[in-house]
Amino acid sequence: MARKQADDFPVQLLNPGCLVGGIGLALSVSVLLFTSIPSIWLVNNLAIAKDTPNWTPTPATITRCETQTTRQGQHGRITSLLLEYQYEADGSQRTGTRYAWLGNTTPAATIVTTHPVGAQVTCFVDPAHPDRAVLVQGTDEGGSLGMFFPIVAGVALLGVIASLIAIARSRKAEPMFLTEDDDESEPVSPAASP
Repeated sequence: MARKQADDFPVQLLNPGCLVGGIGLALSVSVLLFTSIPSIWLVNNLAIAKDTPNWTPTPATITRCETQTTRQGQHGRITSLLLEYQYEADGSQRTGTRYAWLGNTTPAATIVTTHPVGAQVTCFVDPAHPDRAVLVQGTDEGGSLGMFFPIVAGVALLGVIASLIAIARSRKAEPMFLTEDDDESEPVSPAASP
């Protein structure tokens, strides 16, 4: 005899296991969405930064090196480095703007002092992408911060899986099926039906 699902299906969602699983699923998916894009960006940039020791040393000239302070909020200030240097790669003149690829902890004021306009320096150029250049190879210790977002994304993914398992188990624990011969007001478990 065929079974059909009870018309009061939404009532099943009030099952405590299903409700907790649903809330866990919603939170886990939100965290996963908000951490996956930064994770991909950071892991990619960390890989590029770790490859910079293999880049080609190239003479360069500093054409701009200064700091810019901007206000953020009522009392906060952010100091940014404005850096430009000219170098030649693949037969054409190019402009670089990066001091380090990722994880630089050198204060901007120190960089300005050690890299005055007109100074001859060595930049390191990516042979596969000559538009990419840096003045400092590798990453500082802060570069390992790039692993924070992938770890959080991984935990969120585990939360999604655990929430789906909780929902599936709670729905199996209290099935709400009716047989065609039963009164629709009385749910019957699958084991009790003929």
